[in-house]
Amino acid sequence: MKKRFWVFVLNLGIPYLAVVGAFPLYNRAEPFILGFPFIYFWLFSCIPLTSLCMYIGYKIDPENKDPASDDSIRGSKS
Repeated sequence: MKKRFWVFVLNLGIPYLAVVGAFPLYNRAEPFILGFPFIYFWLFSCIPLTSLCMYIGYKIDPENKDPASDDSIRGSKS
């Protein structure tokens, strides 16, 4: 259960802090990046960050282990 806590922090905490917690840092219209004001660029860049956090969280979540691929259940073929 302790490891699942860090999965939730990764999936929810980091994207939340990037969007809401860092708001005072990116709340400005200048500079323009790729034709967008900085605030839009920041929010658009948080979309891949959220996807990356969810992918990493999925991979480290102990509940997503496939028991059929676990050698300890079937016995090792040596």
